[in-house]
Amino acid sequence: TVLGAFDACGGVQLACNDDFCGLQSTIRVPVFNGQTLFIRISGYNGATGFGTLTITDPAPPATNETCQTAAPVTSGSSTPFDTTNSTDDGDVSCPGSASPDVWFSYAPTVTGEVRIDTCGSTYDTALAVFDGCGGIELGCNDDSCGLQSAITLNVTSGNTYFIRVGGFGTASGSGVLNYTLTTRGTGLA
Repeated sequence: TVLGAFDACGGVQLACNDDFCGLQSTIRVPVFNGQTLFIRISGYNGATGFGTLTITDPAPPATNETCQTAAPVTSGSSTPFDTTNSTDDGDVSCPGSASPDVWFSYAPTVTGEVRIDTCGSTYDTALAVFDGCGGIELGCNDDSCGLQSAITLNVTSGNTYFIRVGGFGTASGSGVLNYTLTTRGTGLA
């Protein structure tokens, strides 16, 4: 098979594929509510036959897709996340500016040093921490533990830090965000 998606009859081709899964085709097309897509099914080099067209609706985006809707997290925790159906709304200095992202907020209860990482995630992540939404970038990392990211920084009790989890380039996927806070001179908090 050969599969194509168009925005109108005779319109712009949005996606096309031949031989994604064996000799059959798969396409992924960004969609929005109310949009009509036109799907063309054909055969390679004039091939014909019977088949099944499967359309899968996208999962809804994460609720913490923007800095303003950041999900709160605490020290000593591991928080699962998925950026697959999210959009990009964060600009960072390390690779990952164009990737889908999700956001978390972290308000330490004590002053110390925190390590935030995505070690154990299923895709190539990029991690950034800010002092506020639209604020100053305090750290950015790509590829600290394999293809996953880690940032260590000093944090102050009473402040809130905003963590953007994205991917290298335009990568997206699922993973886990880990936090370990060490207080100065007293061990883990």
